[in-house]
Amino acid sequence: MVRKFRAFLQCKRGNVAFMTAGALVPLLTLTAGGLEFAEYQRVQASMQHAADTAVMAAFQPAGRRWHHRVKRANQFFDVNFQHADRVTRVRKRLRGRQDRYRLVLQYQASSKINRLFGDFNPFTNDTIRVVSRAELNPKTGFAPRLISSATDTSKSD
Repeated sequence: MVRKFRAFLQCKRGNVAFMTAGALVPLLTLTAGGLEFAEYQRVQASMQHAADTAVMAAFQPAGRRWHHRVKRANQFFDVNFQHADRVTRVRKRLRGRQDRYRLVLQYQASSKINRLFGDFNPFTNDTIRVVSRAELNPKTGFAPRLISSATDTSKSD
């Protein structure tokens, strides 16, 4: 094996070693970017799912005080967010608005993602922000429903 490796290094026909090294740089960069982007998307989907379950959990049980709703929503978010080790501290906030006919709750979560390959990789954003909104109309008797789920991807400096 060592003999074949030396022969490869000493080979002057077509400079195979230099062409291989030249091709490896862009290939490794693209591979690292693809892995980074896949990890970002996986964490983002998990965070969105956790926010959706948190906002729906805040409606139950009905008639509770606001701090009980916030506590329950945060507990559901923490249980359902599977990739908490891939992000820094998560900022969570539950907001609510009630008019005569309906209660609308909005759950926001944001965090910075830890990169796989450090700060040299420009392919992904740093910050993940997710928002989930749900409503409940007590007069209809229907269960709460998810109004919208949104993800904001922004580059942080």
